[in-house]
Amino acid sequence: MNLLVDLGNSRLKWAQQDSARWSADAVALNAEDIVPLLDRAWSGYARPQHVVVCSVSSPQRLSALEQWVRARWTVTPRVIRAQAEQLGVKNLYRRPEQLGADRWAALIGTRGLTSSAACVVDCGTALTVDALSRDGEFLG
Repeated sequence: MNLLVDLGNSRLKWAQQDSARWSADAVALNAEDIVPLLDRAWSGYARPQHVVVCSVSSPQRLSALEQWVRARWTVTPRVIRAQAEQLGVKNLYRRPEQLGADRWAALIGTRGLTSSAACVVDCGTALTVDALSRDGEFLG
């Protein structure tokens, strides 16, 4: 089983992949410590082989989630971070790490679907519109 996690500013969303079946769920985040929330949300889950996390939340929440996963399942989560170049996408930001991990993941996913120029629209807590050139350059 694999677990994909999107830790946002207002919601925690996840998708669980087991064999050829996918299931997804989400919970609202509030001022509550994330640990009790994870205890309730994931208490019945079997140990995943892989956990991949995309986070635009606070470093403290991300750290708490990573520690929870390591303590409960002895799995080290892989955290997505924007880079200068990865999987055919070039990030033209002077400081590539300033691009949100959610936007970076969407650009990587888009590049995996097409080698054409593309526009990625994400309607989450914030609305973002990102352009990807035919050459895989993130144009902003």
